[in-house]
Amino acid sequence: VRQEIENGAVVPIKINSDLPDIKSIAIFVEKNPNPLIANFDLSPRTSGFVSTRMKMDQSSEIMVVVVSGDQVYSNKTYVTVHEGGCA
Repeated sequence: VRQEIENGAVVPIKINSDLPDIKSIAIFVEKNPNPLIANFDLSPRTSGFVSTRMKMDQSSEIMVVVVSGDQVYSNKTYVTVHEGGCA
């Protein structure tokens, strides 16, 4: 799914996973000067949901990595940014 964002200074993102035993959720933006946006370490008693805002320098793929039990899952989507927000 492609997304379009007007202002890269404020890009909302929500991650929701029903996987069991989620230990962490990490967000990466491929073309940002610092690709790692955030890494959330989760307690076993929490749900796999994260909502935050991030900055994007330019149009790029966003990748989410979820560690569930002993498995690692990832998903990505392309986001078009009309005005960069990392300057």
